[in-house]
Amino acid sequence: MRYILLSPIYSYVLLLIGSLLLVIMYRFYLNNYDGIDLFSFNKLTGQDNFLSTLNYFLLSLNAFLLGASIHHVFIRSGRLYRKKINYGGLGVDNFIRLKLASIFRGDPSGKGVLLFASVNLFIIAQALLFLSYKDSGVLYRSEYIPANLSIGYAIAMQIANLALIVSLSQLHRYNKGLSLLLFSITVFLNISTGSRKLLIYILLYAILLFVQSKRDLRASINLFLSLTFSIVVLLYTIQLRALDNHGLMPYLQFIPDSIQNFGYQAYFVIYYFFIYGFFVTAQTQNSLAINWSTILIGINPIFGNLAGWYKIADQMRLNIYAPFSLYGEIFAMGWETTLAFFLTIGFFFGSFEYHIRHSYSQGKYLSGHIIYFLCVMFSIYAYEYNLRSSTRYIYYAILLTVFQWAVRKLSRKRT
Repeated sequence: MRYILLSPIYSYVLLLIGSLLLVIMYRFYLNNYDGIDLFSFNKLTGQDNFLSTLNYFLLSLNAFLLGASIHHVFIRSGRLYRKKINYGGLGVDNFIRLKLASIFRGDPSGKGVLLFASVNLFIIAQALLFLSYKDSGVLYRSEYIPANLSIGYAIAMQIANLALIVSLSQLHRYNKGLSLLLFSITVFLNISTGSRKLLIYILLYAILLFVQSKRDLRASINLFLSLTFSIVVLLYTIQLRALDNHGLMPYLQFIPDSIQNFGYQAYFVIYYFFIYGFFVTAQTQNSLAINWSTILIGINPIFGNLAGWYKIADQMRLNIYAPFSLYGEIFAMGWETTLAFFLTIGFFFGSFEYHIRHSYSQGKYLSGHIIYFLCVMFSIYAYEYNLRSSTRYIYYAILLTVFQWAVRKLSRKRT
């Protein structure tokens, strides 16, 4: 299978293998540099537990690859997988262009569509931000996650932000100034959440701009600067949760203090992003709170209050700051469940890979980018967050894939 930059299968495999290699180095060679061991999870993980968790990770990786291979053989799409992908011309999907172009007469390029979508998505995303944090919680609040946070609005805000960033990355081709302005305002206001999703927003915008560029020296420098800036943002955001006061104003005031001990914070980011999740998984794997009932609630796609999630949510954590990880929950159910679950995940990733490559080959880049991003979010969340939080990204990707399949079917019937 030919490698492409935005491949969900390659991204998942490389991220997991890289993390496992860093975990082994941390465990046996780095000697817990400067004592970094959040909640002493490394010390609590005995040698047998460590090796058992490592074996389960390797089992899950092999099951994932087997599932992806089964899909590859089943679809018989070898020619498509070997095809060189052209990322150029990242315009609006043909369906969107045809359906909305009538709104903007004399605008066959789709500039008006992009401008209309970007401005309205910007307004919707910022409105959802303020609706999520009620009573001026955006500017100032006493808790990192306030008790009155509207979960529904918060999830809708994340989806709107993702759609906005994809739209702005394409608007950049026609109106660089407006694209950068709206993106900058979005990032600035979302500092108020203190969420590490800021890193994802910046990376997504930077990568999309790069793949649609000429990929010359200037584009490479811009990508490098964006990646560097995203690391700085991550170093900053991981410190916000521990503050006494929260919101946009306290977080802005904290910027000068966050610059201190930059080297230590850089190492901490590597530890937190690539290593910490392994030991969360090792501890989760030993929890007695996990059973088939919690697993079924975790993979249930319906709303949390209907699925019964809020009845068990407090139990599905190692402590107030550390939720169970998806890997740990699945590993706790034994090797048979691990094999079946990641075989299924691998098959879905194979389907998403096929859809992304097919979309690119047809010149429909927007949907391919969104599905790839959802797969990456799953790959990241599964390492440190619970089963329910992680699988939602798989469901989002499935819904988008089914929606586009239905649109193609309807379009063919009409023609």
